[in-house]
Amino acid sequence: MDEAQQVATALIDKLAKVCARFGSNFDGERSAAAKLADQLVREAGLTWPDVIGEPRPPRRRVWREPSDVSSAVDMCLAFPEPLTEWERGFAVSVASRARFAAKQKAVMARIIDKCRHYAAMKEAADG
Repeated sequence: MDEAQQVATALIDKLAKVCARFGSNFDGERSAAAKLADQLVREAGLTWPDVIGEPRPPRRRVWREPSDVSSAVDMCLAFPEPLTEWERGFAVSVASRARFAAKQKAVMARIIDKCRHYAAMKEAADG
């Protein structure tokens, strides 16, 4: 890692720690954190748009048939719109399991089918 990368990494680390205090319950702490974050950005010769980056167009989501439970969960979470909160929670909860009961397999298969169907409809609509 060259010196510029080290400086950038250090700035990112500092900013992350400072910005984490934006959620404080104390007005003074939030205000001080915002002031310090702004100071760090300016001292680095940057502006907030430099730090945050240019808005990017959303990436086109493409359904890829999952090969295992983990990739099935990833695909379903990439297309969460048709899922209920419970279904999303279920998918996440089974992501790291090695074995499933028959009922869990059936539920996961329904969730995958639901996401697959939604993805196909979305792709057809987007052209």
